[in-house]
Amino acid sequence: MSRLVDGATFLQSGDHEVPAVWGDGETVAWASGEALMVVGPQGVGKSTILQQLAMARLGLGRPLLGMEIRHDRRLERLLYIAADRPKQIARCGPPASAPGSAARR
Repeated sequence: MSRLVDGATFLQSGDHEVPAVWGDGETVAWASGEALMVVGPQGVGKSTILQQLAMARLGLGRPLLGMEIRHDRRLERLLYIAADRPKQIARCGPPASAPGSAARR
């Protein structure tokens, strides 16, 4: 039997209930078990959004862009690599006096 299917069949056969890391219901910006890529031109807030998303995953944030972010209690630490402009990215992070910030560094 052939595994080839037409596009409409492929799209209609998928699981439409996706557990969300970021979002819920029909509005899912980041699905559980899938990669997340944030792309855009310089200066539009990609680093800021990713920092807020990381903080919320650690339980230190709130909804982002109108969508809930699932706090993962299994996360004790989160690796954030600011390789391209580390000084600029550090300035848009939470202040050192923010609750939990010292424990997270």
